[in-house]
Amino acid sequence: MWVVSGCPGSGTNLMMSLLNYAFGNDRILGKKFPQEELIEEMHTKQKNETDYEFETRKYILKKTNDEEKIQKELDHILKTKPNGLWETPYLNNGIRFNFFDSDLLENSATESKKIICKVTPQGLLQSNPKYIDKIIYMIRRPEDIYRSNQSTDKDTIILDKKEIKSSVPETFIYASTTASRWLMKYPEIPVLYVYFDDLILNPVGTLESVGAFFDSVCAWPIDQIRSNANSDLVDSEIIEAEGVWKDALFIYDKFISKEYKDIIEYVQNPKNEIHRKNRRWMCCRIDQPVNEEFCLNCTTKLSVRKNLMQIAEQKEIEWKDEPCVFECAYNLDGELKTIKQSIINNSWSTVVFDEENNVLRIDDFIMSISDLREMLDLK
Repeated sequence: MWVVSGCPGSGTNLMMSLLNYAFGNDRILGKKFPQEELIEEMHTKQKNETDYEFETRKYILKKTNDEEKIQKELDHILKTKPNGLWETPYLNNGIRFNFFDSDLLENSATESKKIICKVTPQGLLQSNPKYIDKIIYMIRRPEDIYRSNQSTDKDTIILDKKEIKSSVPETFIYASTTASRWLMKYPEIPVLYVYFDDLILNPVGTLESVGAFFDSVCAWPIDQIRSNANSDLVDSEIIEAEGVWKDALFIYDKFISKEYKDIIEYVQNPKNEIHRKNRRWMCCRIDQPVNEEFCLNCTTKLSVRKNLMQIAEQKEIEWKDEPCVFECAYNLDGELKTIKQSIINNSWSTVVFDEENNVLRIDDFIMSISDLREMLDLK
């Protein structure tokens, strides 16, 4: 099979739509809008279905509003994803042997007219290379994917001097890392990187390269691409990238250089933001799961600590006898303490003596022991 893959939002659906035009629908595995077929099936009597069963099924669909729900979903997809979805069972599960499609898979390995199928990086990782002849991998910068989708959840990027939240960087990192594992394992499989911006700005040259990659001379719907160019292209300027966005941009640069091993090693580093923001552990002083951001607020803000003390007392927890597990094991940027040290020098106590730095802390006020002696006129 010929496979089209890439991160969500990178242009895989557009490429599938173009290949459908160039090679014909009989070479494409998957439906552009599967919901259309599903709605049609609702009104079609199935093989071996009795009249009673068919009438009852239609009645239940009407009562449960299933058709209305699917139609709304289809209307939304037609508006937001005009290039289709091209979903198949292989999309996320990978191209691998199964009894239902055994003939299709075996024939695809020998036929000259290859079937074309869209597979996500997650599906690619689970695919058997025996059934994959060539791969087109769509490339698009993560910040451009964000601007295209206009997602507004989870993480932060500074674009045009505005702080924006998005799940795009995490998705990009996961997809790129997943693809890297498979591509590094099977370097003999031919892969063509197609950059989304090149496809929009230079469709003729880019699609000629795609045709050459498939040893084919094709007719392409160039006018269709040009008509969508203004809406598909976005300004990629980043004023500042922090946190997990920094990781995403690093991985993008490594991926386009095909440095797959560097990507895998990078994401395994526990100090990278992609790991830090997802770490969780149990706080013994309040008996609940916490993360790094929570613990940093606790260690730096007296008001937070006082509030947590009240929570501990309400739960009847002897917090003075409990260590801070963050400073014992999970503080990646500071010196770790033993459990005994953490209990003796309890960070929640009003007065704490820091033996290591030889300072006395009273709430958020810190004084060195030498200054304290001088203040008290002690020798």
